[in-house]
Amino acid sequence: MAEIKKVIPEPPKEKERHGSGAVWAMFLIFIGVIFLLNNLGVLPWTVWGVLWRFWPLLLVLWGVQLILGGSWFSGITIAIVSFILFLAVMLLALTSAVPTMHDYFSTHMSWFSRFSTTLTDYGEKTKQIRVEEPDYAGTKERDVTVSIGAATFTLVDDSSTSDFFKVDAIYSGRYGEPRVASSLKDGKLSINLSNDTDFGFHMFWFGDRSYDFTLGKPEVPTTLAMKMGAGTGTINLDELKEKKITLDLGAGKLTVTLGKNSIPAEGIKLEVGAGSVTVNLPEGVGFKATYDVGIGDLKVDGAAITSGFAADGTYTSENYAGAETKLEIEVSVGAGSVNIQTQ
Repeated sequence: MAEIKKVIPEPPKEKERHGSGAVWAMFLIFIGVIFLLNNLGVLPWTVWGVLWRFWPLLLVLWGVQLILGGSWFSGITIAIVSFILFLAVMLLALTSAVPTMHDYFSTHMSWFSRFSTTLTDYGEKTKQIRVEEPDYAGTKERDVTVSIGAATFTLVDDSSTSDFFKVDAIYSGRYGEPRVASSLKDGKLSINLSNDTDFGFHMFWFGDRSYDFTLGKPEVPTTLAMKMGAGTGTINLDELKEKKITLDLGAGKLTVTLGKNSIPAEGIKLEVGAGSVTVNLPEGVGFKATYDVGIGDLKVDGAAITSGFAADGTYTSENYAGAETKLEIEVSVGAGSVNIQTQ
C-alpha cells in the first residue's frame, strides 16, 4: 500500500520591499546631520530657510519608489538617488546660507547667484515709507488701518512732523516688507498698511520684524484701526485728536497709553484672542466698559472684574457720572486678558 504523505502548504511570503525604507532612512539621517551641525555652530539656523523649499522632493521620491516596486534593483536605485538628492540639497543650502561660500560660488557661477537669490532672500532689510502733507492737500480727517502678522511695533504721535504717516521698518528679506496704500476722497485721507507674510516652515528661522509708526499733524481727526497676529506692541498717544480706536490682537502683548487730549470721542474697541492688552488712561477720565469675555479676564487697575467662564456685562468707573472726559470701551476677549489702568 503506497504511503500517503501529507503536504502542508507553506504560508505565502510577504513581498519584500527593499526600497520601502530608503527614502525615510536617508531623510532622517539628513535631518539629524543638519541639526547636529546647527548645534555645533557649523551651520547657521537660517539654513532652514532654504531647506524647507525642497520638501516636495519627498513626494517625488515616494512616487518613484511606488512605480519601481520592491525589487533589490529598485531599492538600491532609490537609495542612491535619495542620497544624491539630499546631498545636493544640503550642499546648496550650505553654500547659500554661509556668506563666504555664497560669495565664492556667486563669483564663479553666474547661474548660482541668480538661483540662490530666490532661496536666500531673508537678510535683514530696512525701509521707510512716508505719506507726506504736500501730496494730500485738503485733508480734513484721517483713517489709518494697520495690519501686520507676527512683529514688534511702536506707534506714537509727533507734532513736530508734517507727515500724515510714517513707518520705519526692519524685516527679513521679502517677508514682512511693509506696503502702504493711501488715497484722498472728500477730505478723508485713507492710509492702509499691510506687510508681506509667509507662513511656511521657514518663518520660524528668520529674524524679527519691527515697525515704528509715527502719526504727524495730530490736530487732524483720526480713526485708528490696528490688527496684529502676534508679537509685542506699544502705542503712546499724547496729542492726537482721535475719533475711534479699534485694536485686534491675536496673541502677544499690547500696551496703549493715552494722554488726556487723545481720548477717542467715539470710544475704543478691543478684540483679543489669546493675547494681553493694557490700556493706560490719564487721571480723571471716567469710562464705561461693555465686555464679553470667554475664558479670559477683564481687570481694572489689576483687580478682576470677571471670573469664571463666559461673562458679559458692563463696568462703569466710580467717577464716570461726574467726569469731564468720558470714554466708552467695548471689550471682547477669548482666552486672553484686558487690563484698564487708571493713573
